[in-house]
Amino acid sequence: MLYTKIFNLYLNFKRKNSKEFPAVIVSIGNITAGGAGKTPFVIELCILLQNSGYRCAVVSRGYKGKYKDEYQFVSKNGRIILSPAEAGDEPVLIARKTGAPVVVARKRSRGITALLNQFPLTDVVLLDDAFSHIQVKRDVDILLIDSWRNLRKEKPLPFGVLREPLENIKRADLFFANMKGKFFTENKIFLKSLGIDKIYTFSYLPLKFINLRGEEIKAEVLKKLKVIAMAGIAHPGSFFKLLDEMKTKPLLKIPLPDHFSYPWLVRKILQIIISQNFYLLVTEKDAVKLDYLLPEEVKDRIIYTSTSLEIQEEGKKELLKSIARAKESKRKKND
Repeated sequence: MLYTKIFNLYLNFKRKNSKEFPAVIVSIGNITAGGAGKTPFVIELCILLQNSGYRCAVVSRGYKGKYKDEYQFVSKNGRIILSPAEAGDEPVLIARKTGAPVVVARKRSRGITALLNQFPLTDVVLLDDAFSHIQVKRDVDILLIDSWRNLRKEKPLPFGVLREPLENIKRADLFFANMKGKFFTENKIFLKSLGIDKIYTFSYLPLKFINLRGEEIKAEVLKKLKVIAMAGIAHPGSFFKLLDEMKTKPLLKIPLPDHFSYPWLVRKILQIIISQNFYLLVTEKDAVKLDYLLPEEVKDRIIYTSTSLEIQEEGKKELLKSIARAKESKRKKND
């Protein structure tokens, strides 16, 4: 296809000027616009690496963040510096859950440079949502497959959601997909037709319900409350399905756009909470934003689901092997 040839000529031009770094650079991305589980995957991978003895940090573009400089630290030494409005909701969530240094940068190469200048002993830098950002040379390229979309039927932007031609999927080193997504099986068959046989899996595990005051709400207590569920993520249906699995039945389910900023809804939220004795059940990503927007007196009525992403054991082993190989290769190169 002409589109594919032109796009790949452009990528090759960009690749010639790609910058290499002493730390192991791991990209986590997807070929479709929207969510595929990148943020929870970054969090889980970062924790896996920390538990394996690696010093890990994260660089993100900070989608919808209003930071003014070319790059800014979201967190340093476990302290969060920027709000979700400044950095974007996902970098703040990553910083909260991992304690790792997190940087947002319009150009990821500058973000990595700043990060390594401040933390020169960093072993691994995770690039959040960077599959098509090839101006940084990556050592391990992880592609997440959106199991809520049928890849075979998708078209390139602006007519569909593909950021690149589908055949460019082969550029990745490792492939992961949410095994509970609607089109998991169809996509697995399709990818096999492209010559990709090994798809590792992950799934979401609900942990507990917590309000914005940090108090755990038992499931049996939650069932007695008047609850409205809201989700400002790429696939709100996946959140509502998770609630069904947890035997939680909200009176109303409200899907919102991904990265929804909330401010214009704050007054309405307050009215509902105060006057009608409702509770709001939201995703952890939404909770990060609402924590900054709502007054303390209503935070007990905002409840979020604390979840974790579980990576298939075989996938974990392959991730650690790939990163260990990359680190050893860097060491030999630098000696």
